[in-house]
Amino acid sequence: MTYSPAPPQEFSFAPEMSKQDNRTLAEEISKRQTRLENIRKDFDDLYDDVDDYVIGRRSNYDLGSKRGDKAGGKVGAKIYDQTAAMALQDFVDGYQGNSAAPTIDWWSPIFRGSTPGGKLLKGMHETRIWLDDVKEAINAEINNSNFYSQLSEGTWDRATYGYSAIYGPEWSARRNRLIYYLRHPREVFFALNAEGDPDLWHRKFMISGRQIMDLWPDAPFEDTFRLALKTDPYKEYVCIHAIFPRDERDITKITAENKPYASVYMLDGQKTVLEESGMDPGEVPTLARWRATNEAYPRSAAIDAIFTVMMIQQMARSSLRATQLLVEPPQIATGTMKGKLKIQPGGVTFLDNPQDKIEPLKFPSELQAGFMEIKDNREAIAKMFKAEIFSMMSQMKSKITAAQVQAMQGEQATLLQPIVTRDQNENLIPLLKKTFTTLLKAGRLPPPPPSMLDPQVRYTPVDFTFSGPVAMLAKKHVSMMGVNAAVPEILQLIKEQPQLVSMLDKLDPDALYDYIMDSSGAPTIINRDEKLVAQIRQERAKQLQQQQKLEAMDKAAGALQKGAKAPEEGSPSEALMGDQ
Repeated sequence: MTYSPAPPQEFSFAPEMSKQDNRTLAEEISKRQTRLENIRKDFDDLYDDVDDYVIGRRSNYDLGSKRGDKAGGKVGAKIYDQTAAMALQDFVDGYQGNSAAPTIDWWSPIFRGSTPGGKLLKGMHETRIWLDDVKEAINAEINNSNFYSQLSEGTWDRATYGYSAIYGPEWSARRNRLIYYLRHPREVFFALNAEGDPDLWHRKFMISGRQIMDLWPDAPFEDTFRLALKTDPYKEYVCIHAIFPRDERDITKITAENKPYASVYMLDGQKTVLEESGMDPGEVPTLARWRATNEAYPRSAAIDAIFTVMMIQQMARSSLRATQLLVEPPQIATGTMKGKLKIQPGGVTFLDNPQDKIEPLKFPSELQAGFMEIKDNREAIAKMFKAEIFSMMSQMKSKITAAQVQAMQGEQATLLQPIVTRDQNENLIPLLKKTFTTLLKAGRLPPPPPSMLDPQVRYTPVDFTFSGPVAMLAKKHVSMMGVNAAVPEILQLIKEQPQLVSMLDKLDPDALYDYIMDSSGAPTIINRDEKLVAQIRQERAKQLQQQQKLEAMDKAAGALQKGAKAPEEGSPSEALMGDQ
């Protein structure tokens, strides 16, 4: 991300296509959609299992050709044990609350220090203050938007299906706030490029005739279809939003049809293009994945644990039936007792003769082994979902020191590093960049100081650092291991052997300070300006020189005063003075 006040740009939609071109493009998108659905077909079976056996919060969807559960329908009929759902809930809430939440300071913008411009800007007090003002403005707009609700649901999607897709943000002048759009994972289809990044993106969804006429009243519909839309405006149709790289474009033009990515809305059944426009790379929807694999679609914690979860559900179902048999055992009675049994609380059954009998059916009741097996599998599922990381403190039975707590938390946080790193790179950083760009265009950010308009630093990139508890614990644990081991050891050696004090000459205090501040994620606003620091150090040096002069004068005056007194009679001083 760079700050560069760009000249105003004029965007336009692509020129009107002929009917043949329109239908050709629509047919190409429809064929590509079919291929993408075939690629994801096997994964859809896994997603169905997640809905059935883990949690069914996203089981309601409609692609026209494939549908999930009905809205408001009963879900979870195959779930007899809530271990997986609770572990998933603990992970999502714990991870979200400790990585990106409105109650914590979880991100900061910084100038890229590896560039010449970044080094200059980091030394300017007014540019650091501007970054802090930008961060404050962005946080205010994010808190006023639906950012955190969509981000939380996106974390659910990645933990269950393996990926999430967020449109936007866009600035709503009517609502005077940012709006983010999270799309259902089952609606999203994608393909990877040679680098393993998703660069082809389809969304297939249902849309009513009324919505079609509101959004695209001038679309090239056939008269019969337009009449059908008016006759039954609530009938739904399959719509595909396709985003794909353009192979041919004029890079000297900034019109929509010459942007790097094409954005096309198409009605699949009618093979009609509703709208064709373009997107820059920073406008493409954010597609974040749980982790990369050599498969077309990523896997998630829920998918990795799905067979263990299904086994637990079956075992829980069997245990439930066995427990019910113990509580309400079947009864054995002679034929003469037919119709006379009173099997209810307080019921009394009268026997006509001693030969009549009533007794429960005896069967093996070794349920403990089954319960132990369920317990072991529950613990395994909790570990697979990494839920114990966020409940570690409450599970500790003995008292430990603060240093031990910090070390344990750091070790636990490093276990999340693969997830944290991917989430930052594929989700948080793109969303923050898009938010910055959107607010900049909307005029919602403070203007930069004049020093940033200098051509030497004007195009300096701005990066993001993350200071949420999970990110900082992992970063600090790894980054400070060397410092925490080396510096105390050096100081201990100097304490034991003062002649080694020259070792401190090689230790740069300013570099150590910068490293600790960066590793700890401290805000840049607490740093003084370099010019002010230089003045403080010069003043301290002057004061030290004056103090040394005063001490020297005091020593000289003391010596003079001692020399002015007469030595005692018979003392060596008297003899020396006599000789002199």
